[in-house]
Amino acid sequence: MMKPIETSPTSVLVRMWNLPSRNFLDYLLSVSVPQVADDYDRKVLEVLRSASAVSASVRERLIDSFRRSGLRVPASGYPLSASTYNYMRPKSLASVFERLANEDQPWLLSQLEKLPLEGELAGRLLRSAVADQEESNRSVLAALKSLAGVAVAKVATAAAAPAAAGASAPAAPTGPAWHDEALSIDERMALVKGMGLFEQLFAAMAQTDCTACGYDCEGYARAIADGEDKDLTKCAPGELETQRMLEKIMGKK
Repeated sequence: MMKPIETSPTSVLVRMWNLPSRNFLDYLLSVSVPQVADDYDRKVLEVLRSASAVSASVRERLIDSFRRSGLRVPASGYPLSASTYNYMRPKSLASVFERLANEDQPWLLSQLEKLPLEGELAGRLLRSAVADQEESNRSVLAALKSLAGVAVAKVATAAAAPAAAGASAPAAPTGPAWHDEALSIDERMALVKGMGLFEQLFAAMAQTDCTACGYDCEGYARAIADGEDKDLTKCAPGELETQRMLEKIMGKK
């Protein structure tokens, strides 16, 4: 069910302050330490950091709007801690941003239709902040899509080159079939049906090997299976989906 359009400037201001995509970009610029593994990661990080600068500007204007309205600047209501998305590869961070931004865009557009272009300064300032965030999110989504398309094209070209040159094709990647972030969690769990605890835990991970949990995916699964780590909430890219599956596997749900 679609949420109703906010009717008061204060409610729009609070929603903008807690907007997940904006908070994520603020976090990326000020807290996280991404782990760059290749040129694609570097380019993705450049795009996200450029958007973070826009988000920081929006944040300052929101703070000013709170003060102009005589309101205390609240703590963010969006749950981000220092370790939430830390030490992740930019390609994984991009996936998080894409999900959040795609969820936020309809609301941002709805507010642009409602907030005034003219009239009181407070309303115009708020509309400017909403417009800049919407435009930034839209531009980043387009840039990430373009980068992903180039990356796919390069992989396809590289795979075709050995065959064209008469050389042997590169060896297929090794590792369990479920260690593939392109698979859904249901697909991964189907691959380990009837297998042991470790395999099921491993398949429940997001398969990004981001190390935000302090391990790679296999290591985190092994630590839980061996009883060395009882915290089932550490898989940042897998979020609640992975947490709930881990709880189910461990009999906590």
